[in-house]
Amino acid sequence: FIIYFQLFANAFINIVTGLVTLTGSHYGSSSSMVYRVFPSLKGADIFFGLSLIVIGGMAIYIRQQLAHYKANGPKLYLILLGATIVVTIIYMLLAKSALSSIPGAADQLDFTNAIVQLVVDIVMIIVNYIYFNNRKHLFVN
Repeated sequence: FIIYFQLFANAFINIVTGLVTLTGSHYGSSSSMVYRVFPSLKGADIFFGLSLIVIGGMAIYIRQQLAHYKANGPKLYLILLGATIVVTIIYMLLAKSALSSIPGAADQLDFTNAIVQLVVDIVMIIVNYIYFNNRKHLFVN
């Protein structure tokens, strides 16, 4: 599942989301207004967009490592999951900071989906650590 679907899907979704975030398209036609009111939000979006594109590229590389049973494949996969967590937390902090220039604006942020995804990623790290640890004899190349 990981090498035949998940990492391809991860790469596609992260690259597309990264490009959308990088261009500000996720704000629709009002992106220029959003960036005028919250100029530092553009920096946060650029950071997040570039980070997602890099993570998408890493997913393809890691997929190849796992598919060829490379010894570093499982460790790289866990690092990928950890990197996703770190990038998401940094983006949430940057976005909250960017919106703090207007009183109450930062309180309107809804990070529920991001927090749920963080919990899922943490669980995935634990589950995959156990999974790959039980199969470390396969990853010797």
